[in-house]
Amino acid sequence: MGCVDCWTVHYEGSLAEIDEVFDTTHEDNTIFTFELGKGPVIKAWDVALRTMKVAPFFT
Repeated sequence: MGCVDCWTVHYEGSLAEIDEVFDTTHEDNTIFTFELGKGPVIKAWDVALRTMKVAPFFT
């Protein structure tokens, strides 16, 4: 059975106090894929991605 609620994202983690990036997928152009609600990411990602609204992108 396949992944029901999979997400593939680029991300960048930074320390707000000193504006220093500590982890990113942009540097080596990797992507991060995970199944929402299954525990591989912090709880805040589960909540944020489930409630996020994305506007249509038009060019």
